[in-house]
Amino acid sequence: MKAIFFDLGDTLISSRIFEPEGELRAIRKVLKLYGLDGPPSKYLPLAKEADAFANGLMEGGRLPGETLQEFGVRVIKAKYAKLIELMGGEPSPEGVEQVFRAHLEGIATARSLFPEVEEVLSALKGRYRLGLLSNNIVEYVKGPLEHLGLRRFFHVVVISGEENVRKPEPEIFLRALRRIEASPREAMMVGDSLVEDIQGWG
Repeated sequence: MKAIFFDLGDTLISSRIFEPEGELRAIRKVLKLYGLDGPPSKYLPLAKEADAFANGLMEGGRLPGETLQEFGVRVIKAKYAKLIELMGGEPSPEGVEQVFRAHLEGIATARSLFPEVEEVLSALKGRYRLGLLSNNIVEYVKGPLEHLGLRRFFHVVVISGEENVRKPEPEIFLRALRRIEASPREAMMVGDSLVEDIQGWG
């Protein structure tokens, strides 16, 4: 065994960073930009409604020629445009961009690391080449990696938003293996999804 790949969300960090940290940071930005009143937690149900709207866009799939990164960012920004509207504001491209950035900051700076992660990665790094393989937009991965100090553990970081291909498609695994210079038999994948991480590695 030469290499070990890890998923990010719900493997190394908790996906709870999206709510409440990411959502509350976005809501606070909306309140400030549009001069609205009330505690941020009051608006969390509206964030769920905006999330349902975004899920509908996700189901509609990508536009012709749209990359995975562009698709992901478009859907998230549409979600926050909807949230602004639901909270009583008038969405503008500049306002949506600021709310989107606030959301990313909330995710990046959240205390999301599972307690045993650094100890495990430190023990493995000297023995194996470590890689990160994540399905997400680039910002959702690089922000937490840098803030939590995890980037130093990994020889390679492979993100679907950069690759325009996602797990469980074989191509993203093959690219990751080439970059870490290991064959499928010389590497393993650690993740929380049986379909995307385990069967996809297959």
